[in-house]
Amino acid sequence: MKSTGMAQVAPSTPTAKYSYAATKEPLEVFLRVRPLLKSEVDAKQSTCVKFMDDPKLITICAPENGTTYHAQDESRFEFTKVFRMADGQQDVFAGTGEVLVDNFIAGKNCLLFAYGSTNAGKTYTVNGTENEPGLIPRILAKLFEKLPALE
Repeated sequence: MKSTGMAQVAPSTPTAKYSYAATKEPLEVFLRVRPLLKSEVDAKQSTCVKFMDDPKLITICAPENGTTYHAQDESRFEFTKVFRMADGQQDVFAGTGEVLVDNFIAGKNCLLFAYGSTNAGKTYTVNGTENEPGLIPRILAKLFEKLPALE
């Protein structure tokens, strides 16, 4: 198995498929791919993520100038949902955090966990900015919006 930094997953093949749906685990794993930073664009770096037609799948390919992997190496991974570079904070909230609020109010256990390498975008996704709030401010706003209806 290969580690994506979010969960242990195995490359998908026509004969063996590992996914949330296949294992029926009560765990959803989402992936958000951030755009390249200006410094990365200026350094003529490219992304190693290829998006598939299926919004759950991505392919990771070796960087063209990488020394760790051979250029022909590719691995395919499946997640509950993949958020693309163009997806905004509201898209991520609607696809992840909004259901957490409903589940929490219904008395279910909920956990939001962000994991990734340095500079991957965890803080931006979770906290956001004043103009683009992240998951925590949006979840709290939604929770406090729904609380009066519960009284």
